[in-house]
This record gives sequence, C-alpha cells and structure tokens, in this order.
Amino acid sequence: MNYFCFKTSILKHEISLLLINSFKQVEILTKPIKQIQNLLIQDKNFIIAAS
Repeated sequence: MNYFCFKTSILKHEISLLLINSFKQVEILTKPIKQIQNLLIQDKNFIIAAS
C-alpha cells in the first residue's frame, strides 16, 4: 500500500464519516418537522370529525 493509496483511504473514511454525521443531523432536524406535520394532520382530522 503506497502513500497515495493510504491517503485516499483516509479521505474516503473521513468523507463517509461526514456523510453519516450530516445524515444524523438531517434526521435530528426533520424529526420535529414530522412531529409538527403529524400534529397538523391530527388537528385537521379532529376538525373534520367535529364539523
């Protein structure tokens, strides 16, 4: 394994870690949005049921 291959593998590893972390952040950000959407859907269903 030469130096260039070594550097490339480290780079690939770091990129994959960055991708995993960004996916986790996206999940953390989208969770509240999904909860709000669910609440809005429940409200809409409640209003429809009440009317």
